Formats: sequence, C-alpha cells, structure tokens
Amino acid sequence: ITLISTNSAVKMEFKVNFRASPEADQLISFRVYKDNDDTDIVFQDCSLGSNRGVTLTNVYNGTFIDTTPGGTNPTYTLQYYLHCPAGDAIDTQFGILGGSTNSNYIFLQELYSP
Repeated sequence: ITLISTNSAVKMEFKVNFRASPEADQLISFRVYKDNDDTDIVFQDCSLGSNRGVTLTNVYNGTFIDTTPGGTNPTYTLQYYLHCPAGDAIDTQFGILGGSTNSNYIFLQELYSP
C-alpha cells in the first residue's frame, strides 16, 4: 500500500477460507507481519481448530489497525502455520483453501492523518 502521509494508520481486513485438520491437536495459526520481516509481527491468531479431531472448514476473519506503519510504503504478509504434535504426522491436508470455489481477500485502507 502507498500512504499519503507518514502519520496515517493502516486498517487491514483478511478473509481466508481454511480447513482445520480432522486429527486431534493438529491446529492452524495465522499471523501478519510487516515489511518482509517475519520478526515484526503485526498481529496473530494462534491455534485455531479442534483438539478433538473434528474436521472444521471455516472462514478466518482478521481485522487490525496498524498505527505505526513505519513509512509510506509498508507491505504486509499473511502467513499460516500448521501445528502438529511431536511424533505425530499430518495425514490429511489442511490449511488455506483456494481455487474457483473459495474466495479469499486482503483489504488495506489508509486511515489518513495529516
């Protein structure tokens, strides 16, 4: 996103179709980081899914306002992580769903401040 002012904030909205694993304790987490620096985490939602092994297909909705974008050209990256207990294996694919039957989007809006 290109901001008009370095004093502006950035509103982010994420809507992502995902499938959680049907295996017990295999969970999915989402996080957003800034400027290609995976240590600069803007926000995160951890451990979504079921610890009882129930298949869950849902839409992740994440909204956040970054009040310190750090310049006029911040970049944001949505990342997901699949949790799998030690000694366990991922037998069923889970994660972000795409393709023609699933619509995902990222929306960025400058909240202008002169």
